[in-house]
Amino acid sequence: DNVSQQRLKADVEKLVSFGTRHTLSAQDDPKRGIGAAVDWGLDEFSRIGKACGGCLEVLPVAEVVEADGRRIPTPTLVRNAVAIQRGTERPNEVVIVQGHIDSRVSDPLDFTSDAPGANDDGSGTALVLEAARALAGTKYPTTIIYALLS
Repeated sequence: DNVSQQRLKADVEKLVSFGTRHTLSAQDDPKRGIGAAVDWGLDEFSRIGKACGGCLEVLPVAEVVEADGRRIPTPTLVRNAVAIQRGTERPNEVVIVQGHIDSRVSDPLDFTSDAPGANDDGSGTALVLEAARALAGTKYPTTIIYALLS
């Protein structure tokens, strides 16, 4: 009963609004690119956590990926949005709910063209956020990790 079709649709539309979420796209533009999308995901996890009294630990997870000559032409900061809902009985047992927040056009090195990615994987990202909204605030014996991965 906690799942909202309207929220899912709104989340997909928000993800599409970033134009592209290509891993090589802008990290510092507040409205376009992967940086804006990951920041938005972190903000959403924070809002969900605040609504449940701090039941989520929200983490920006990042690392620089070295150039591989094929899909990563230069060392690139890859950022993810992660939220952890700690289990009450067996916190070291983990269930991971994840979607990939990045998107791209057919050419893997074209990071400037629009790649709205509603179905790849905006819908999966929206599902992860909605799962966090629906499950946060309920105590579970095992830990749940919600992840929006680049």
